[in-house]
Amino acid sequence: FINVNPVKAFKKKKNQEKKRKPIPEALRKEIENYLTATDKAFLTIVQLMYYQLVRRTELTLLKVSDFNLDKGYITIRADISKNKRLQYVTILNSFKPIIQKHLKGAKKEHYAFSANLMKTGEERLPPNKISKRWERLRKDLNFESMYQLYGLKDAGIEDMLKAGIPSIRVRDHARHSELATTEKYTQRNNSVDLNEYTQNFKF
Repeated sequence: FINVNPVKAFKKKKNQEKKRKPIPEALRKEIENYLTATDKAFLTIVQLMYYQLVRRTELTLLKVSDFNLDKGYITIRADISKNKRLQYVTILNSFKPIIQKHLKGAKKEHYAFSANLMKTGEERLPPNKISKRWERLRKDLNFESMYQLYGLKDAGIEDMLKAGIPSIRVRDHARHSELATTEKYTQRNNSVDLNEYTQNFKF
């Protein structure tokens, strides 16, 4: 044992606010209109990140067989998940018809999003292609740089929490290891708007 803490002289690192911001509803509508007319496959990817909170690299490894549309869940296999654990993601009713349309007629062994224009296919889609496509979209729509690809996932988490879904359920849907991680995605409300849930709460 040592008597003196060798790092005591160092200042603690400050928790800085994220540079990226959740994609607001108005911009999401612009994105939907733009991609509906130009790139429906990428629109499905965008919606997958928002509704299902699936990470970019994970979705490029998903096979058609990983989507169980009858029972309503997506299997995130241990070999593709960020934390190397087998996990399941509930398919939201809002997203189900979107992914059904995208996967219609596809072979189960194919990638759900392939190198073939992000449609289903045999060759895996490189993750950086998604980021590059997002940057092109952002420039086309003249969005600020703070609206990054992962802002879709941030917006999905934030909207779920605002809708009154318990934090622990949102944590499970996002597949976070700790509740504190989920709550980091939320933006603290510093306005004077009253919180109706708190206002109407009875002790």
